[in-house]
Amino acid sequence: ELCIGMEFSFDETAYFSYQKYGGKHSFDVRKQRRKTKNATVVRLLYVCSKEGYRKEPTVKKSYSQPITHCGCKAHMTSYLQRTGRYKIVSFDQNHNHDLVKTPMKHC
Repeated sequence: ELCIGMEFSFDETAYFSYQKYGGKHSFDVRKQRRKTKNATVVRLLYVCSKEGYRKEPTVKKSYSQPITHCGCKAHMTSYLQRTGRYKIVSFDQNHNHDLVKTPMKHC
């Protein structure tokens, strides 16, 4: 299980760990933000795929995709430490929507 204070050697290791956690708990993950300094990633923010809200289209279409974003606040934030490892500094596992059980998820 993920928790605040856990460390990773690489930024991608942190991402794959959160993806694995999301799969185990029936939600999809996306990269929200990667802050860099001198070409080095210093902050990572990974969120539930339902985070945020969809922008209203400027032109109305006859058919639009269903709204899937609902402002979910579940996330994981990691910062690069002086040791060169990424440490989880913020972790919210609370979703404001129902989670999709694995057999119901599409491939």
